[in-house]
Amino acid sequence: IGVIMLFLNKALSKLIPSFHSVDEWMVVYEELLHMKDINDNTISNRLNNCRKIREVFGQRALRSITPTEITRYISNK
Repeated sequence: IGVIMLFLNKALSKLIPSFHSVDEWMVVYEELLHMKDINDNTISNRLNNCRKIREVFGQRALRSITPTEITRYISNK
């Protein structure tokens, strides 16, 4: 899974400039997720994670989110 996420991150960083919002990035990510050959439960779990991330960071520009904010978000889960 980590390798897949790394691949997606690199691919998307080339497709979507960092000035776009998390919401805009999620639209592309969710489309790619549905194209992957993974089971329905995995897709459901990832979409649920996307929903939670959108609630916190949705309108924010990607480049405005700091590693510290991500760490705090993960720590509070």
